[in-house]
Parts: sequence; structure tokens; C-alpha cells
Amino acid sequence: WHELIRLATMADGECDARAALVFAVGLIAGTGCTICSKELFQMTSIGLSGKEEQFRPPLFQTWVMFLGMSFALPAHFFMEWRRKMNARESPDQLLRIEAEQAQIGWHTYKMLAVPSVS
Repeated sequence: WHELIRLATMADGECDARAALVFAVGLIAGTGCTICSKELFQMTSIGLSGKEEQFRPPLFQTWVMFLGMSFALPAHFFMEWRRKMNARESPDQLLRIEAEQAQIGWHTYKMLAVPSVS
């Protein structure tokens, strides 16, 4: 996974087979999520009244999306920590990682956090 995340965030603009695979997986997963979401809004179920009703899951869907997205930031911090641990043998690589991380401030993390709680 670390390699996939590194490929997804490449700054040099090169696109090899692995980068194309990361893009394709993201495209397929996003499309699948959208189709499932649309299907969810078209489902019917037997309600408490005993009649067939439209399934209206906005709270459920929001909760599921929040649950799924709540793993993104901890996973990001873990991967960054792991990159630093792997680079501690190479001072040049460690300096490059720290320079990359300096470009991402708390403002960026706050911008990512807002959609997850709204």
C-alpha cells in the first residue's frame, strides 16, 4: 500500500504502469461507490406500516461515508511515519521527506477534516 500511495502522490509527473494502475483502481472504486449510492436511493423496503416504501438512507449513508473516510487521515499519518522510519538511514531522503511535509500544513488537514464531519 505504501508504494501505491507514493505513486498516487508523485510530483514529478511521470506515469508508468503502476501509476496507471493506481489511477484505474481509484476510477473503478469511485465509479462503483457512485453506482452503489444511486442504487441505494432507488431501493424499496417494507416499512413499519407494513407497506412498501422508498428506502431513504441519508443518515445511514452519511454515517457509512464518515466511517469509511475516518480511516484516511490516520492511514496518512501512519504512512508518513513509516516513510520517515524507512528513511532514517539516509539523511538526504529524510531531508527530502521533511521538506515535502513542510509544504503540507495544518490548514490542509483542516480542509480535509471539514467534509468528513459535515
